[in-house]
Amino acid sequence: ILETNESPDGFYIWRLMVSEEHQGKGHGRAAMIFAEQRCRALNRAFILLSVVDDDKSAIKFYEKLGYRRTGNIVDEEIELKKTLT
Repeated sequence: ILETNESPDGFYIWRLMVSEEHQGKGHGRAAMIFAEQRCRALNRAFILLSVVDDDKSAIKFYEKLGYRRTGNIVDEEIELKKTLT
């Protein structure tokens, strides 16, 4: 779900989830590419999201896509951001 966040320059992705049996098949990557394309089309400068930090965390997945930790914790989750160019 793409939501406007506190900044009019970006969007926040809330709860992108791919069921375990469908992980590793490119569905998450495709969803993120679509979200980034949509944000660019709407002239948004960045995307924010937050990730649970546990043994099944998707942090590495997002970092491979260019998302970086902001240093913020949101609802006990690690916040990541990608600046869109």
